[in-house]
Amino acid sequence: MNQSMKRFLLLALTAGLLSGCQSKRDICADSAVGNITYEQAIKKLGIKYGQHVGHYCEFYKN
Repeated sequence: MNQSMKRFLLLALTAGLLSGCQSKRDICADSAVGNITYEQAIKKLGIKYGQHVGHYCEFYKN
């Protein structure tokens, strides 16, 4: 595998990881301002029903 292909793959993987974080941040923001319900946020975030969305979203605040 040549150097440019390795760089491309690294960039693609990094972008994929960051986009996942961004979507969770958006879900948390939507939940905080009331654009989606608590139940919708739980489902989209993939967390158990007993977990508190606010505590989970503290990680994605920054």
